[in-house]
Amino acid sequence: MRSNIKNKSLHIRISDKDYKQFQELTKTNGTTMSGYVISCIREKKVPDESRKELRDLRNQLLKIGTNLNQLTRLANTQGIIIGDLDQTLKDVTETVGKINELI
Repeated sequence: MRSNIKNKSLHIRISDKDYKQFQELTKTNGTTMSGYVISCIREKKVPDESRKELRDLRNQLLKIGTNLNQLTRLANTQGIIIGDLDQTLKDVTETVGKINELI
């Protein structure tokens, strides 16, 4: 028995403008609406308009990471203990990696 039998349906409401844009996307990509949605889910695609926001967020996080790295170095050279900067830096780096996967 196949494990990818399509036995569920998805119903959404969208505006006429979005529907027309969706039709154009599927036509451009040579797929059905259903196929396009499934490929977006499987490939974790992010709409183009969200990619810019994600890139901006990634750039801000990279700058924060740079600042945290500088603070960590300064604290280490001065022998100052300031919370858990190393873990925070790792968390920022991990978040940037996740954003990179999406864009």
